Amino acid sequence: IAELMGMLNPSYGIMTAVGEQHLESFGSLSAVENTKFEMCEHMCKGGCVVFDCASENTESLANRYRGEKKLVNIEGGFAYLTNLKMSSKGCKFKLHIAKKSVDIETKIIGRLLLNDLVAAAAMAYLLGVEIELIADTIAQIKPFPHRLQIIETPYTTIIDDSYNSNLVGAGQALEALKLFKGKKIVITPG
Repeated sequence: IAELMGMLNPSYGIMTAVGEQHLESFGSLSAVENTKFEMCEHMCKGGCVVFDCASENTESLANRYRGEKKLVNIEGGFAYLTNLKMSSKGCKFKLHIAKKSVDIETKIIGRLLLNDLVAAAAMAYLLGVEIELIADTIAQIKPFPHRLQIIETPYTTIIDDSYNSNLVGAGQALEALKLFKGKKIVITPG
């Protein structure tokens, strides 16, 4: 990350959840945190980092960072959700950004995916996009392939979460499965 940031010298960045999905490569959660923090160490002055504080480890990195920052996915932060209602058809919620709010409906399910949407919405707002346009765009987003993707067939509904690679994400997939009625079958590599 330090090498890439050295080439780019970014003014803006988003620090998403820091979790255990990279332990095989990095060896420890501390090593993952320190490597991801390299983005913050290479930010240009006058820029801003958006931190997804739904992840305790990311919130810890936000506390370390001394530059301009916006905390999201924490009530009262720069951007967050309230009134979340999830169903097998998608989600409804109120998105709050910089003391403004808007109601949104999306076909996306899964809290972790919504956390990423909030972070992206916060960044879009920082870059000058109006909250109404952000809401319209979120409403049009289709589920991402292999990430809690709903596939309807004449005989069944498939929730494709085959890209999932960590314990937290697996838990999210099982929570999403609760939204659906009928017989449920889980296929997992272990």
